[in-house]
Amino acid sequence: MTVTSTSLDLAQFHDLGYAVIEDVFDPLTDFLPLRSGYSDLLDREAARMLESGEISTYDRTMSFEQRFIQLVRQCEDLDWTPYDITFTLYGLNVSDSRPIYLGKPVFDMLRHPAILDLVEQIIGPEIYVNPVQHVRIKPPASGLRVTRKNSIVNEAQGWHQDLGVLKEDADDTDLITVWVAITDASAEMGCLKVVPESYRRDLLPHCPVDLLGPVIPDEYVTADLALPLPVKAGSVILMHRRTIHGSLQNVSERLRWSLDLRYQPTGQPTGRDIFPGFIARSRSDPAGELQDHQVWQQTWVEARDRLIDHDNSTLIRSWSADAPWCA
Repeated sequence: MTVTSTSLDLAQFHDLGYAVIEDVFDPLTDFLPLRSGYSDLLDREAARMLESGEISTYDRTMSFEQRFIQLVRQCEDLDWTPYDITFTLYGLNVSDSRPIYLGKPVFDMLRHPAILDLVEQIIGPEIYVNPVQHVRIKPPASGLRVTRKNSIVNEAQGWHQDLGVLKEDADDTDLITVWVAITDASAEMGCLKVVPESYRRDLLPHCPVDLLGPVIPDEYVTADLALPLPVKAGSVILMHRRTIHGSLQNVSERLRWSLDLRYQPTGQPTGRDIFPGFIARSRSDPAGELQDHQVWQQTWVEARDRLIDHDNSTLIRSWSADAPWCA
């Protein structure tokens, strides 16, 4: 389902479990602060990696896309942590030496009226930002070295439901995934793929797969019903928490970049209560909305301090690699 305005056909969304909305953002202007923030971040990371010998060359005169590809093709163990906007609890311990990206451009995107207007049409006007969110920068697969640490940026994402990474207390939370295309995401570039109407099924068995998180075994998915969702930069994809989806591998020579944001009604469990969410919109109590970037940033710093050396297995839904469906 594709619509060409910021209004939704709710009947179709509730029928299919997803919606594609085109032209929500002007990528040339709306994403400029985000691109600038990540460009500076990449330069800082590259300087550190040059000094440590992790990479041997880096050309600051190239575009962000070219610089990122140049960097990731040189290293076997890219640490994805500094580029993400939440802590990864699969396969890595949280560390105070490798902070996540907490720049104001991300905070502003989380609170962007265009996103909140879409979400409000589905869950109502009391909107809370669920703290399980990610930035995905997927370089071309060619020339990359697939290892444990950088597999999250160069692999196709297996079948999963977003509810599968949350603890059981959020099973009935009205969670909405908002997938924002910062760049084009064609099939060749590794766009999302979904199984229409699959949200009508219960949460399916998942198997843990290291940094990629849990995935649904293929035998539980009717793959021939799956649809790729190619979109242009500035488009948004909305998904139900139980919609089965994944992504294709990026076999192009271009960078695919997206935001994976999640929202829910205020007051419902987040499924990750040790992470900090916040009220993004409240028609009943506008004063309760978080509008201060530094306050938001500090909540994540405090969460990191609580998480250092914490047993991650207690913070996520327990999927066992020894389960019969994972054999």
